[in-house]
Amino acid sequence: MRGNSPQAETKVINNPKPKSYLMKIRIAVLITMAAAAWTCQAQPVTPAQNGFAAVTGTFYVNTNAAWYNGNAEHPGVDIAANGNILFGWEDDGSGINDHEAVWTLHDAAGNPITPLTLQTNRSLLGNCSTYQSTTNPWLSFFRDDNTAIGGYTGWGGSWPHANRFGNGLSWGAMCWEIGLEISELSALNTAINGDDTATVQLLNNDGTPLRPGVIDGMTNLGILSFTIADATPAGQIRGGESAYLSSGNIATVGQSGQAVDQALTGQTAGNVPVYRVWTPGGLEVKGYTAASSEANGGGIYRGLGVTANGFAIRWGADGNAPTNGSTIRLFNNAGNPVGANINLATLTGHPEVAGGGDGGGAGFHGNAADAYVWANNGGGTAWVTVINADGTLRWSRKVQDESDPISNGGASADVDAAIDQFGRVIVVFNAASATNFDVVSYTTQARFFDKSGNPLGPRFIVSETESQLGVAGNAILTQTPRVAWRGNNVVVAWESAYAPTASPSTALAARILAAPITITSTSRSGTSTTINWSGGKAPYSLQRRSPLTGAWGTVQTGIAGNTTTYTDASGPAYYQVLCAQ
Repeated sequence: MRGNSPQAETKVINNPKPKSYLMKIRIAVLITMAAAAWTCQAQPVTPAQNGFAAVTGTFYVNTNAAWYNGNAEHPGVDIAANGNILFGWEDDGSGINDHEAVWTLHDAAGNPITPLTLQTNRSLLGNCSTYQSTTNPWLSFFRDDNTAIGGYTGWGGSWPHANRFGNGLSWGAMCWEIGLEISELSALNTAINGDDTATVQLLNNDGTPLRPGVIDGMTNLGILSFTIADATPAGQIRGGESAYLSSGNIATVGQSGQAVDQALTGQTAGNVPVYRVWTPGGLEVKGYTAASSEANGGGIYRGLGVTANGFAIRWGADGNAPTNGSTIRLFNNAGNPVGANINLATLTGHPEVAGGGDGGGAGFHGNAADAYVWANNGGGTAWVTVINADGTLRWSRKVQDESDPISNGGASADVDAAIDQFGRVIVVFNAASATNFDVVSYTTQARFFDKSGNPLGPRFIVSETESQLGVAGNAILTQTPRVAWRGNNVVVAWESAYAPTASPSTALAARILAAPITITSTSRSGTSTTINWSGGKAPYSLQRRSPLTGAWGTVQTGIAGNTTTYTDASGPAYYQVLCAQ
């Protein structure tokens, strides 16, 4: 990317043998952004100055006064195969408008698409002491008759996930009384004898409930949860993160607080990270199993990623060094472990990578191909680590440059990251901005890295509107950023006090950006050159120049997709793909 503009360049060059250059042509890809230079800046730059084109401005997901209770805790986000965006959050209230864990869908242009949906309660034993109803687009689970229940039967996590190998979404919460409204789950989870249990609603790309069909003579709910046997004797199985595997099955993870489950590892104290693998219809692929290969406990709130042939679970292990702190273990698609625990501080040689605890304020994800990314706060600043699918280290580093330190601590210490199929990484975090007043404000910021961990530009503020410096005596805060990346688009979501209807409360803010263009493949056949790329936004244009010092000339415009073929009989040339900011 030249001058940090949204473009990428490729060069068609001749074979070094001058007598045969017309017969032997090879194509070299030059990603010029990797060589871009910048100077340390007192203030972060804009997304455009880092090559990210704006798909939307900043928008707020949950500020409708009729249902908004003033919060956007535990946000999450992911992107469906058709580009729809699944947001999740918690916004505590009362009665049927107690949005302990809810979700909604927006399209790829940021427009809300979940319809206003009637939600009712059918039980008076739990959160609702009278029969109530509400009609809004913030949903949770569906009964077998496709009616929606309120978002009060579970809390906290709001783990939205998309199938990275095809269609389908999943969304999870920690439920304690869902059985009062969905009778098929009554034996597992009611207000009378229940406790937090990780529960996952499967969805189609449009947000309708996924119904795999009749299984074992019973209409399938499209809801996955740990079984009655798993949750006996009564005890918490917190969490609720899920992920579609390349096999089509689904892994779910949780943190068991049941003392009896300590026997699964031989530990004598602490919680037990556990997992299961299911078919979408709820049939068992891998039964209830402890994640750890060692006899020590640990915590997991977020920490599940997928690659092409398996998945990894990340948790914060208890105990003493060198086996404590951030730990991962690899599994194949059948749910069988591939090796023992991997301690990330030992793997990287960086003790800061051990931070992150149960993962609630950190990020662990796979790229559905060949790598996992781990982002955490370590030593008061953001760290990012990429691990290959076989458990070996690719790279690990601070997000900051030493010449431009990032203050990422306290209440705004959360970090997240996303990795694309080509190994590029974006890290999101909150950092203090300079202020002319007597307080420090925070903004949600990001930094972009190539597949080898080289920064592609300085850090930038995600929002085009949330860059104010605050007012005297009143700090303006953002916190808990989350990020998803699929294809061309990157979606960042965060808890924000900048929303006009929110301050001093918080709302769920988001912005969609087009990732910088990178050439993914090129080929030459006769006089035709075919160029493929990822990132940017349509329409694209193709420019050519020859020789290297010549002027660029536009040779194609209005390109709608991420590939083009250009016939060029005049010999070697440089090409670059551009899109509008």
